[in-house]
Amino acid sequence: MSYLDVHAHSGRKSIFMYGPYYPLHCSRYLKVRALPKLASERSEMFRFFSCKFKIEKYKENCARIAIWRDFNITNCFAIETSSFGFINKDRATVGFNTELLQEFGECFMHSLFEYSLIQEEDRKMRLALAKKLKAQRKTKRCTIADILGKG
Repeated sequence: MSYLDVHAHSGRKSIFMYGPYYPLHCSRYLKVRALPKLASERSEMFRFFSCKFKIEKYKENCARIAIWRDFNITNCFAIETSSFGFINKDRATVGFNTELLQEFGECFMHSLFEYSLIQEEDRKMRLALAKKLKAQRKTKRCTIADILGKG
């Protein structure tokens, strides 16, 4: 599940996202960065390195943080689209128009779909591993290393 809030931005160029903060050791640290990374791989209009994953004091009452905090949704983002355009691979600034924004929307939806496939595969893998662990523990006492194999 994701929450997306779309805005125009006047401070920086390109399209980027603001997302929630999770510490490095948290399992959600990489999960919250996966969707923006997929979007950056599909479109030069999106800059992964312009994304911010933190909760600033003055932003505590914004929608994405309220949804994240109140409903415990990992992927709560504000997608920011610059009023100034984006920087292309030749380092030139390209202004946004309707066609480019529609193109990005399509790329972003493909990224969202790919992300959902990754999440589903992860869920299936965890279920299969849990089932295997349960079956192994019923037959004999063994470690996770024994179940998964040493190689």
